Amino acid sequence: PMRTYYTLVEPVRSLYELGEYDSVVDYVLGRIDEYTSRTWEGLARDYLYSSYAGEGYDMAGRIVHKGMELDIGVVNPREKSAIVGEVKWSELDTSEAKRIRRKAMIKAQRLLPGYKIVNVYVFARSVAGGRFDWIVTPEDLLEPH
Repeated sequence: PMRTYYTLVEPVRSLYELGEYDSVVDYVLGRIDEYTSRTWEGLARDYLYSSYAGEGYDMAGRIVHKGMELDIGVVNPREKSAIVGEVKWSELDTSEAKRIRRKAMIKAQRLLPGYKIVNVYVFARSVAGGRFDWIVTPEDLLEPH
């Protein structure tokens, strides 16, 4: 609630108070996808962590090294294994999702040398053309995992 207010409402509060409702709507609509994409990344991180924490995976978050990054990942340092994901707040087709997944696997192998990459997820707003167990959409978060 506070992040929503300070990101989307506070910057245009004075316009709202002046009755410039069209300007307020334009401002909010111009930033809603960026706002939602950050929220989606947090939900993806929580999903990945809660899905694998019971298996010894921890440290959910962004993986970054020397200018290369993966949006999210969890690692099991005892078993030297990792599960990673890329997060996109966009509508993809299956070929795009597969391409993103392949690139994420390559990045994971470079970012986590010596670790076995157990799975690579693609979190997307939606994916047209088929479903795979490594694709996660908002609807999947509504189902128990």
